[in-house]
Amino acid sequence: MSNGVGLDGLPPGAVIRLKREQLGLNQRELAERVGHIDAAGVSKIETGTTKLGRARAKRFARALDLPISLLLPLSPQPTIRDVLDRLEELSELVEVATGNQERLLALVEHLAEPARQADERES
Repeated sequence: MSNGVGLDGLPPGAVIRLKREQLGLNQRELAERVGHIDAAGVSKIETGTTKLGRARAKRFARALDLPISLLLPLSPQPTIRDVLDRLEELSELVEVATGNQERLLALVEHLAEPARQADERES
């Protein structure tokens, strides 16, 4: 996916700032798009003072039309939530015929099973 600027490998706050500037938004306008945050909160996230949680990362990704993986990369040991987030991202990027979608979901569930079992053992 081309997002206009090289964003891979940058900290989430830098990705947000660069994409916001690319879109010509100020921090207040971005805060309005994201919701449940003000311009000062956007500034703290952009500078790395405030960490970006999963729920907020999803809202920023939607507001900036970015894949969530740029804001919340997979951990070395992906959790089931990481896998499901990636599946959601792929579903939005790829139009799949109904028959193939069922097979794709079955495959993802099969691939996610070891991570699900590991999550259950850790709980």
